[in-house]
Amino acid sequence: MRQALITFAILVAVGSATAAAFDIKGDPVGYLEGKWHIGKKWYCPGMCAMDEAAAKAFRGRSFEYSGARMSNGQKTCGSPKYVIRRLSAEQFFRDYRCAPEDIGLLGKVVKEISVECEESGVIWPTVGNLALIKNRGTFLTLWDGVFFEVHRD
Repeated sequence: MRQALITFAILVAVGSATAAAFDIKGDPVGYLEGKWHIGKKWYCPGMCAMDEAAAKAFRGRSFEYSGARMSNGQKTCGSPKYVIRRLSAEQFFRDYRCAPEDIGLLGKVVKEISVECEESGVIWPTVGNLALIKNRGTFLTLWDGVFFEVHRD
């Protein structure tokens, strides 16, 4: 069996009054802990590999985070590792080909939380490998160029 490295990134916009109120500092698990689901709103700031009907099909998908596990509703990681990285708006643009404000994120600094999982034989499903935090109860997850809003349950 082969080892699969699974990366799930969460980006947190910092700099607005809302962002400052929930700054995660060094505890990404504390911020993410709990259950989340994909809502109705989505952004396509550039080229998207799915049409509106395909994007709507992602509504309702769920995520669950804790220090001991991470699940996206289809697959589960039993040994997640959460890592924070700080990005300037310019670095965010270089990495993701859009400005944070193009997808509703405010501020000049973005925090990225990566959740890595090494488990034998695990193939991570499509949605859930990247997300961006908008506020205390909402983040965006990225797939095929579409950023989907995800809400805390």
